[in-house]
Amino acid sequence: MHADSKEFTWARSNPFIARRLDYILCKNEMQPFVKNSEIIDIPTTDHKEVWIDIKEVTFKKGPGRWQFNASLVRELEFLYRMNSCIKDSLDGSTQENLNSRTKWELLKLAAKKECIEYGKIKNKKKNEILYRLQDELDTVTSQLSVDPYNQDLQENLLKLKEKIEVENLYKTQGAIVRYGIKWIEEGKKNSKFFIGLEKSRAEAKIP
Repeated sequence: MHADSKEFTWARSNPFIARRLDYILCKNEMQPFVKNSEIIDIPTTDHKEVWIDIKEVTFKKGPGRWQFNASLVRELEFLYRMNSCIKDSLDGSTQENLNSRTKWELLKLAAKKECIEYGKIKNKKKNEILYRLQDELDTVTSQLSVDPYNQDLQENLLKLKEKIEVENLYKTQGAIVRYGIKWIEEGKKNSKFFIGLEKSRAEAKIP
């Protein structure tokens, strides 16, 4: 698919050495099902990710699992939206002359809906940032393939990797909360693992 591209999967900067060490091998019978293949930079490691996109049978996904992310209570925008949501829910249930138990259940449903909606918006913004950073990283990596000793490009590469790792850590924390993963030591969290775990579970959901 990229027969004319000059690329590598492992490199070090001082002195600059680059090799193609990582592969994904498939049988000839599988090749018609491979839609795309890429080599992608990974922060915090000198190896790159080797990735392929394979056609698959699609199933209708189920609703998935939702669990409240307690870290949201530290965000002023979330608190403002939640206060408004609670006030609107209480005002509406008062006008309907509902009993206390029904008011409580309606309030919980409204709060959950608001949390999910806020999380979707926040996640979309985070993904847009990640896509932009990844595009910048791919561009710098391609430039380094041509000019491997360019100091400015090397420094820019490190900065972009650090920014991507910070964004991935946020997504990792969310995956840890949703799947109840405990006893993870600080500095031992593998962002790619937890994000990949969540993605694979989401893709496997059926009604």
